Amino acid sequence: MLKRKEWYEFFMDKGGFEMQFSSAKIRNLELKNRWIMLAMHTGFAEGDALTEREYAFYEERAKGGAAAVTMVLGVNDAGALKGMYHADALDGNSLQTLAERLHQ
Repeated sequence: MLKRKEWYEFFMDKGGFEMQFSSAKIRNLELKNRWIMLAMHTGFAEGDALTEREYAFYEERAKGGAAAVTMVLGVNDAGALKGMYHADALDGNSLQTLAERLHQ
C-alpha cells in the first residue's frame, strides 16, 4: 500500500496541467502518463472468465490514452451486482490475457 507522501508526489507534483501527461513511477511500475481509468461496473460478466466484449471494452480505454485501467470485482454474492465478476471465482488466465492485450 502506498503511503500518503507517495500518493501526493504522484498526483500533486508541481507542473500544472502538463504534469498529467508526464510519465510517473509508482514503486517499480512506470506509467507513460498519469491517467488512470477508475473501475466501473459494465455488467458484461458471464461465467468466471472475461469475454471478448470485456476485452474490447478495456482495449478501447487503453487506446484512448489511459496509462492504467482498473476493474471492479464483487468480493462475494452479497457484494456483487448482476453482471459483475466475483474476485474469488474469476479465472486468472483471463486476467493474464487482458494484461497481454492491453500491453500490445
